Amino acid sequence: MGGGTGRVAATGTGTGTGTGRVTDTSPVTSIGLIAARRAVHVRHGAGTAALPLVGSPHVVELSPTMNLAVDGRTPWGVAQPLRDLRPGTTSVRLTEPELAHSNSLLEREALAPATGRALVVVVRDAARHRWMTDTLTRLLRSRPDALVVEMGVPSGDALGAAHLITHGATRVSGIAAAELLVGATG
Repeated sequence: MGGGTGRVAATGTGTGTGTGRVTDTSPVTSIGLIAARRAVHVRHGAGTAALPLVGSPHVVELSPTMNLAVDGRTPWGVAQPLRDLRPGTTSVRLTEPELAHSNSLLEREALAPATGRALVVVVRDAARHRWMTDTLTRLLRSRPDALVVEMGVPSGDALGAAHLITHGATRVSGIAAAELLVGATG
């Protein structure tokens, strides 16, 4: 206990060995990943979703502004875990200010790259952000076959052709969702 107290004190004074960068090197066999896999639920919407995904999808992550309690560099989302499982996966992360300043951004960055391939839309705490639910509605109007991954607090509505609810927005939640999307077993 004494050693831990010293490390905490050193961190608080800036004399610790931390880099100030968020890095997550925990093994994917951790208890956190096991819990995240158990937490993911799938709902099927009106469309016919092809799960597992065939080929490499285009992933659109709608990213809210993080509050002060969450470092903006904290890893979350499905794009990188999907890229690890399907190397041809492409992605874009969009924010409210970006979408507010461009009428063509959604078409250019989200829909056009997904032509002829699966579209995966990832939202985080969408029920808390009107812009995000409005953007998701626009995307689903154009692509009702899209797969929706809802991270964080779920909205309760079945969205898209398939709707994965992770009940978390951590790195392992993204890995668990990506595994389910491609049919990998952990």
